[in-house]
Amino acid sequence: FTDACNNAADQVSITYTWTVDATKPIIATTATSENKGCNPTIVAPVFTLTEACSPGSITVVDGGVTGTDCAKSQTWTANFTDACNNAADQVSITYTWTVDTTKPIIATTAVSENKGCNPTIVAPEFTLTEACSPGSITVVDGGVTGTDCAKSQTWTANFTDACNNVADEKVITYTWTVDTTKPIIATTAASGDKGCNPTIVAPVFTLTEACSPGSITVVDGGVTGTDCAKSQTWTANFTDACNNAADQVSITYTWTVDTTKPIIATTAVSENKGCNPTIVAPEFTLTEACSPGSITVVDSGVTGTACAKSQTWTANFTDACNNVADEKVITYTWTVDTTKPII
Repeated sequence: FTDACNNAADQVSITYTWTVDATKPIIATTATSENKGCNPTIVAPVFTLTEACSPGSITVVDGGVTGTDCAKSQTWTANFTDACNNAADQVSITYTWTVDTTKPIIATTAVSENKGCNPTIVAPEFTLTEACSPGSITVVDGGVTGTDCAKSQTWTANFTDACNNVADEKVITYTWTVDTTKPIIATTAASGDKGCNPTIVAPVFTLTEACSPGSITVVDGGVTGTDCAKSQTWTANFTDACNNAADQVSITYTWTVDTTKPIIATTAVSENKGCNPTIVAPEFTLTEACSPGSITVVDSGVTGTACAKSQTWTANFTDACNNVADEKVITYTWTVDTTKPII
């Protein structure tokens, strides 16, 4: 300003500055909220800011680690308000994960064992102890193998959890026998009479058995009876490991013990019967231990002249054991004379 007297006022200048900024800042990150899996190394997410006029520092609030080992969680919340009070959209990143280094445990009350004979086989049951990721145990059934006499079946149980912790493998094996067949006892011997004064040899028994061969039980009844009627019985039995019993086999030998010579006796004596006798054949009696029978008497018939008649009886006997009696001989002599003498 200059007045009428050309006095100039000091110039006064006023300058205003301002910002025109109505743009919302933008917070960005390449991180995404996600599950980081098992036992990860957690690295906080990095946030970047896009701001038109008043760049500054993003405020990031770390919520810290929360939850159990099986369900860990951590959240980072990013905020920013610029100098013009334009507030960025809040960005939150949440990581979840599992901390699990514990080996799962497979258990069963079953034990590998021999189930004996003709059992009903029931597959073993397995139970799982797992910290964070229970699931189904993988059980491989090997199926029934082997012969009837040696059956076998194996179950193999495995489990790996979500964190690749591997349980110790559990293996159960059952063995058993399938045997419903009756054993067979045989012998070439036959029950019978062994005759006189034999040498007695015990019979031999053989066994046909499917799965559990063993020793036949032979009971020797011992020698019984009198010498004339000796007897001995052997009884054979066998029951296999599966309680299949063989048919009992019995062999009985009978025999006679007789080495005694039979005795032929008579009250008759060899003699001269005189004149014109009535001749009566002698009678013989027998003493025999075990096999009485008939004496064999051979009559020679009447021989000789009237004045010198003769007749002989010869008695013999052999018993069933070929013991021979001493021969007994009786001879009668006599005269047949009814003629009057003549003087």
